[in-house]
Amino acid sequence: MKKIENKNKNNIFLLIIPLILAIGYLIYTIFIAQNKIDYLYTILNGTLISTIITTIGIILYTKNETIKKITSILIIIFILLLVDLNVGYNLGFIKLPKQATVKDFTKKNITEVIKWA
Repeated sequence: MKKIENKNKNNIFLLIIPLILAIGYLIYTIFIAQNKIDYLYTILNGTLISTIITTIGIILYTKNETIKKITSILIIIFILLLVDLNVGYNLGFIKLPKQATVKDFTKKNITEVIKWA
């Protein structure tokens, strides 16, 4: 009986680590993505990765077979969305808004900069 309780504590500990990492990764991407050109793509990608990890954690933790089946289907959907987002965005099928960028004016004349503005 003692081994079973210890094993459950280890399983919960192993579940908490990926969940904390998933939440941390999502928060990190939200703050870091603010400086990226493809802000929306980075946020969507980070959200899908975090959701997949969280859903896998729910599957590992729960004992209810109905919940396991539902979350298994959700994982398949989230993985398909993640792959579709990445392939579609990288091949140009999915167009997401990008942040405006400023032209590099290093070693340029002030009149060129004023014309651009």
